[in-house]
Amino acid sequence: MLALELFDTSTPAGAIEPRGMKALYLMKKNAKLYADTGGWGFEVFKDNDQTPTLKDMKECFDCHKAGKNRDYVKSEYME
Repeated sequence: MLALELFDTSTPAGAIEPRGMKALYLMKKNAKLYADTGGWGFEVFKDNDQTPTLKDMKECFDCHKAGKNRDYVKSEYME
């Protein structure tokens, strides 16, 4: 399982500090259960809400398809 936490940030005195979670993105590997999405299940949680918000895993997989040679794991720098 992989997780990406996305936070709001501020930069007081030049230091980057987290200011509350914007979203939590999860990927869970299970080739049998998620055969249609490269063996990965996806989920998204917004803010600090514990209720998942993703309607269709293919929404996430469409962006991850290009990374087939890295087992669909994205690891690019994000702004």
